[in-house]
This record gives sequence, C-alpha cells and structure tokens, in this order.
Amino acid sequence: MKKSILKKAMVVICLGPSLLLSNVMAAGILDGSSNLICATIEAIGCRGGLCSYGLAKNFELPEFMFVDFNNNTVRQTEQSGGIETSPIDQFKKSEGNLVLQGIENGHGWSMVINSKSGAMTVAIAGDEIIYSVLGACTPEK
Repeated sequence: MKKSILKKAMVVICLGPSLLLSNVMAAGILDGSSNLICATIEAIGCRGGLCSYGLAKNFELPEFMFVDFNNNTVRQTEQSGGIETSPIDQFKKSEGNLVLQGIENGHGWSMVINSKSGAMTVAIAGDEIIYSVLGACTPEK
C-alpha cells in the first residue's frame, strides 16, 4: 500500500505541473516585478510517518494564494475562505526560479516558482508534519 501511494505521488510530482501548465503563461512576467496569483493543485501530506495525497484543499491548504512582492507577503485569497497572511522573509532569484521563504505559525515554508512556466512547488515543514504542494502561478492583471 505504501509503495502504491509513493509511486502515485512521484508521478504527480514529476508529471503534474507539466501536464497542467501548457497554457498558464499566456502573458506576463515572472521575475518578482509583478504580484502573482497562484493556484494549488495537488498536495502530499505526511504526519508521523503516514503520508497521503490529494487536492490541497483536502489538507486545509488554500486553493489560491496572492504573492504580494510590494508588501513582501503571501496570503490566501478570499476564494480560499480566509485572509491568512505570511511574511516573505527571504526572496531570491536562482537558476530560472523565484525562491521565497518564510515562517508562519511555527512552520517553515519555501516556495519555488519557475520563471518561464509558472510551475510552483511549496514545501511546508513543522513538528512531525510536512506538506508538498504543486501548483501554478501567473502575474496579477
């Protein structure tokens, strides 16, 4: 059973964004100069050594996030049912990616956004809990 879940998770991690992002970047720049709207697609969550995967909302993670480079914050959108805001403690451009990091509610998080495709990966780690989230970002219009 564990191998099956891990195999499926690896397929999602490897293929998910490339299959879903073919038309995400119709226009816009992903270089940190424009604020972004990001949609979470799938997630893997582990607690105490047991892992499961599914839609991000099934893990009570936001479906949509707004990356506000002007105010150095990432927040849920109203469509996600909340207004939680997390400060961006560190932001760097590295090898074609935007890398953001921060701390919220005792959890560390990292977000990596591919500057060309908009593919997004978020890792969240806390005491005996981790989440890996896949999604896509596009510039706010």
